[in-house]
Amino acid sequence: MPNTEERAVAYDSSNRLLLNALLKSLAYAIRRDDIPAADRYRKRLQRAAEPVTAETQPKELLTKLFLTSGLWVQVADSERDETRQQLLDLIDRIVGLLTS
Repeated sequence: MPNTEERAVAYDSSNRLLLNALLKSLAYAIRRDDIPAADRYRKRLQRAAEPVTAETQPKELLTKLFLTSGLWVQVADSERDETRQQLLDLIDRIVGLLTS
């Protein structure tokens, strides 16, 4: 019988890898100003992040990321520049937490 704890650790690791890849893809889309791609990545990220939200610090940062990126996708081009760097910095912080 497989060890459920080992399965949970493997799932957690693979989920963190997925989150990491989606975060980096979102950052790339933001840098390119590719709004449709950024919107797709943030939606996939929301679904993938649900199991990770039990941890307090990543949960708060992810919530802030979802709110800010949602606004970034919806606002006019001139306002997008203001939040671009904030989003990229936030993504870097989350990636750092996930890989530590």
